[in-house]
Amino acid sequence: MSPQDEKPDQLTTPAPRIYGLIARAAPVGVLFRRGPSKQVLLVSWDMERDRFYPGQWLKGRIYERYCDLSPDGKHLVYYAANQRPPIYSWTAVSRPPYLTAVVFWPNPGTLGGGLFDTESHLRLNHRSGYFAPAEEMEVPRELTVTPLGPNAGYGDDRPVLHARLRRDGWVLVQDGREIACRNAGYGEEAATVWHRPQPRGEAAWDLRMTDRRVHKRRGSWNMVEYALTHPATAAEIPLGPLDWADWCRSGDLVFAKDGGVWRLPAEQVGCEAPLETARLLVDLGPLSFRELAPPPEAREWSTEVPLPTAI
Repeated sequence: MSPQDEKPDQLTTPAPRIYGLIARAAPVGVLFRRGPSKQVLLVSWDMERDRFYPGQWLKGRIYERYCDLSPDGKHLVYYAANQRPPIYSWTAVSRPPYLTAVVFWPNPGTLGGGLFDTESHLRLNHRSGYFAPAEEMEVPRELTVTPLGPNAGYGDDRPVLHARLRRDGWVLVQDGREIACRNAGYGEEAATVWHRPQPRGEAAWDLRMTDRRVHKRRGSWNMVEYALTHPATAAEIPLGPLDWADWCRSGDLVFAKDGGVWRLPAEQVGCEAPLETARLLVDLGPLSFRELAPPPEAREWSTEVPLPTAI
């Protein structure tokens, strides 16, 4: 029986895709849960207790590679689009796990987002003509906003993703775009490769991330594969395709696959079957769209924001 012949209840619903951001000065993170393709949920993650707080959904697309958390994890800058008038796409700053904007900038182009240099300094990835916030909105007086360099608003994954990875300890090993330019096209040899040492004293293992442009008609345009490598012994443990993976400050490996988020303790990173050894922290697969009104504090820059119920 072909997929076309299957009845609707026989079709398998694909697992949602999950992408994470970890604050660099606090034990908190956020997760973007995408699925179906035009529905995204923002989840706050207390990484000390591994508690998860599902917040607001967006009917549209959030471009995770153009997003960033402030160092203390209290503010999120994200780039989103619903391709509907009058705004089509925009960059916003919000208070996780809420997507309601403290301030946002309309941007009809294809690129946006930004980077937090500090809690109070945001570099905005917009072209010069789209640097004004939306009507009747003001940039909070606590926040300074400057352009993200001379090429702001250009460059695909540059400058936001590459700058964020470098800032957070990743090292670029191979630049896929440079290879593609030389060879006039993307292919297996045009993968972008990064590695990040395990942040635990003298690093025992590196996490390698291989990012390939695949140009699928459906699903992700990028396939990202990970591996653990040992710089001293040249040992390698393939992890295969994952939605996302990174190190915690403790040296634990955290990753997302099959709709769940997993943690592998630092002392077990070099084991023979790390994916099977890891502990499932939360399964976000069963969640579905629901309306959630933001509390008044979600519209304020510095007021403490109450969290919704944990799962």
